[in-house]
Amino acid sequence: MSAPLNTTCRTCGRPLPEGIKTPTFPFCSKRCKMIDLGRWFTGEHRISEPLILENKDNPPESRNDPE
Repeated sequence: MSAPLNTTCRTCGRPLPEGIKTPTFPFCSKRCKMIDLGRWFTGEHRISEPLILENKDNPPESRNDPE
């Protein structure tokens, strides 16, 4: 059995009006969605570790080479 999805806004913590069917999911409103985006832009939110490539023999730069 999978864990239930969180049905509260990630920014303000209010319950989502339509649950996971809320048009701005996982946020309760466009305002909360934009606040979260602003936090990414200012560096308040960030990815703390570098991404790890699964296929180290074929880096992304060479996957689409036409040669």
